[in-house]
Amino acid sequence: MHLTLGSYVFRNRGGDDDDSNVDFADQKRMFMDDPWSTLPRERVGVAALRERLQELLGQITDKAFSGLLSETKGLLKAAEKDLYALGPPRDTEREQQAHLVRIAGKFQEFVRDALATNYSHDDAFTNKDLRLITTILNLTADFNRDFHSMSHSHSLKTVDKDDFSFGDTTPVSCKFGGITCSVANDALMEYPELEEFIPTDLAIDEPAEDIMEWIGMVRLGSHGMELGTFGPTMLANAFHEQSQKWPAMTEQYIGKVILTVHRFFHKALELACPEPRIREKLKPIILDELLDRYSEGKKQAMTLVVIERERRPYTLSEVFSQNLQASRGRRIANALYSSTRVASGIRVVDHNKIETAITNRSNDIYEKEDIHDILESCYNVACKRFVDNVWHQVVDHVLMSGPTSPLRLFSEQWAFNLDIMKMELEAGESRGVSERREALRKRIRDLKEAMDVLR
Repeated sequence: MHLTLGSYVFRNRGGDDDDSNVDFADQKRMFMDDPWSTLPRERVGVAALRERLQELLGQITDKAFSGLLSETKGLLKAAEKDLYALGPPRDTEREQQAHLVRIAGKFQEFVRDALATNYSHDDAFTNKDLRLITTILNLTADFNRDFHSMSHSHSLKTVDKDDFSFGDTTPVSCKFGGITCSVANDALMEYPELEEFIPTDLAIDEPAEDIMEWIGMVRLGSHGMELGTFGPTMLANAFHEQSQKWPAMTEQYIGKVILTVHRFFHKALELACPEPRIREKLKPIILDELLDRYSEGKKQAMTLVVIERERRPYTLSEVFSQNLQASRGRRIANALYSSTRVASGIRVVDHNKIETAITNRSNDIYEKEDIHDILESCYNVACKRFVDNVWHQVVDHVLMSGPTSPLRLFSEQWAFNLDIMKMELEAGESRGVSERREALRKRIRDLKEAMDVLR
């Protein structure tokens, strides 16, 4: 074994020496006489040995404690991380309120991003259920398409059905606007509280192809002693029956919008409030008012349906007169077609045949064609107006971005106004969380004290 630390010389106590009679000055004088005086002063005496031993002990301690210091730092970081995961303390009313406000603020942040299509702001938007405005706009495009092609009871003769063909061969009785009966039932299994908003009977019949026969029946059941025209109630009766599918189709569309908003609400709340205990306590308190706001949207939509169907048809839009004139022009053109001839590559008609083109119409045929053309022009204008109104007044304003929208319900202001007792029930900590928080605080204090010692 190699001894590399060198040697130290000091005088041991005698057998009769104790602390009371040891002469330390005599020991020191001894090392000043020969032969001890020739030794290095830093290696002679108890004081020199003590100093060297302290130095060696410090080196050993530093070497051993460097690993212990690193381990203690790791334990401290882990304890602080666990404490942070518990969230801010919620022992007092102010702390509980602040916690709810933070949750509501995060929820509203998701709402703002979803309505602004700011999907790059958070990775959570990879979930399609959170892409709210995109989903709603797609539903609305489907509704607009289906409403213009399917909402009338009888197909109008001048409507080109190919204009509304999108290559979907699914029977209409099983599918409408991208939602099926099974999807509706699955939605109710997931959210039974939406039972009054999601219809499960989605059957929408194809428009009948007997428009002129039907107009004849309406005329027979409504005409009075008019000559060359028809009474004011004739068009109202025809429009009312032609639009009898409007309530069902509107209710289905609004139901899909409400389902989409409701699903977004739950997904955003789950992200804003990752603590299941608080989240499950929040939901029942929010739910009643949330359903009330859905009801307001549905009520507003059905009010628009009533306004369009129950009032006498009328419009200030010039599109009505343009469409009506176009329809009448097509009738004249069709009547003249058999009398046309081709001259220099152009189809022409003799001027004297124009006057007699439609003079062979009976009163009955003329009146039915006139009712058809006015109904067609009026109905097309009403469809466009109605779909726009439902979107702007109900979906956008009432259900999404308006001040009383369901998405505005759970906000910072709502958290500030929450009853103190409800707040304590919702945001207060459980006994287990409180105990764990206190244990972690104590552990952090102990580890910090240990760090001070080790340094």
